[in-house]
Order: sequence, then structure tokens, then C-alpha cells
Amino acid sequence: MTGEEKINVANDVESALVLMHFRIEPEKKPLNKILLGTIGMIMAVMIIYFAVSSNYLAALLFWLAGIVIAFSLYDKFKNPKPVSCKIRAEGVQVNRDLYPYENIKSFWIFYDPPYHQELSLRVKAVATGGYVKVPLGDADPVKIRETLLKFIPEKRQEEGLADALTRIVGL
Repeated sequence: MTGEEKINVANDVESALVLMHFRIEPEKKPLNKILLGTIGMIMAVMIIYFAVSSNYLAALLFWLAGIVIAFSLYDKFKNPKPVSCKIRAEGVQVNRDLYPYENIKSFWIFYDPPYHQELSLRVKAVATGGYVKVPLGDADPVKIRETLLKFIPEKRQEEGLADALTRIVGL
């Protein structure tokens, strides 16, 4: 068997395990200057408050946090990264992370086009905050729901305040 035949066989096995696949190419958005200015003002006020109250360590930490937040927001707006989601026989794969079905408690699809189209997986992992959110883009929510119902239950989820704010602000 040649190297090319091995690759083709591997690709056939890979595609057989994938029940559904969708990829979201996010559009490049302009940098939200109001958001960046608001965060900058809050950070500046906190830094000044801690410096005046002689808590220099807290002032330094807020200064560093402000720099990290500014660079990460700049990168997010200037270089948006595509999201790939594969519903497989063994679990749901989001980009390179695989969430086995035994670690997924339930799912819910938020669908209010054009404002909110998102697959939400409630997972057992604490590191993710208990939820994994996947934008749907143009993917068919009915097919996604039908496929996931074969493996995990559907339970209604309410959108949290932090989720609503990040969506409204454009993050």
C-alpha cells in the first residue's frame, strides 16, 4: 500500500466517524472603540483608586490585566478565527477539542436569526464554566438537533447575563 492510499483510507475512516460537520468563518468586524474605551476607563479608575489607597500590587495587577484585555480584544477583532464543529459517533468536536457524549449532560439550540444562533452544550467539565457555546452560522439547526438527540438529551437553557452582554457588545 502506497503512502497516498494510506492517506485516502485514513480520510475515509475519518469521514465515516463524522455524522455532521459545519464550519463558521467569522466576518472581520471593526474594532469596537466604545467597548475598548469603556474598559480602558474602568481600568484607569481602578488603577488610580488602588494607587491612591497605596495598594500598589493591586494597581499593578489591574494595569497588567488591562494590557492583556486590550491585546486579546485587538486580536479577536483583527484576526477572527474560524470555528469548526463535527458531530461524531463518539462526541462533539469543536475545533480540536472533543467532548465525549458521556461528558455532555444536555444541549440546547438558541435560534433567533439574525441575532442569536448558537449550539450550547452543557458539559461536566468545570474548566469551561459548564457550557460550550458554538455559533451556528448557516448550519441547519433542525439537522443538528435531530443528530444530537440520538446521543444526548435536549434541555432548555436560559441565556445568562454574561452571555447576553457579550453577545450584545459583539464579543
